[in-house]
Amino acid sequence: MSLDISLNDVEHELYEDNITHNLREMASKVTCFIIQWKNYETKEITLYDILWRGSGQSGLVIAPMLEVGLHELKENKEIYEEYNPENSWGNYEGLVKFTEGLLEACKKYPETTLWCHR
Repeated sequence: MSLDISLNDVEHELYEDNITHNLREMASKVTCFIIQWKNYETKEITLYDILWRGSGQSGLVIAPMLEVGLHELKENKEIYEEYNPENSWGNYEGLVKFTEGLLEACKKYPETTLWCHR
């Protein structure tokens, strides 16, 4: 099973890709954005939140978060490689490549909308 994502404008699909669901755990460990509420509670937005739950967000909104997540992935390769699936369906390198591709597309098409299809 895989996650299919696309970036669409009003009339066209401008980018599409897919990635195995086996990388959900790894993606859930990658912090892309932290929100701090007035009462000092924090909420982390992870790469998982963007990829698996980000439908309806624009490329313009998610691109900066993808940049942070990609930096986090690359700076901590050893940590994230520990989450490579035991069944070898998907790996760290695949998540990096997938995130790089989506980030590039978001920068190229900032006015598009992300759709996530499970």
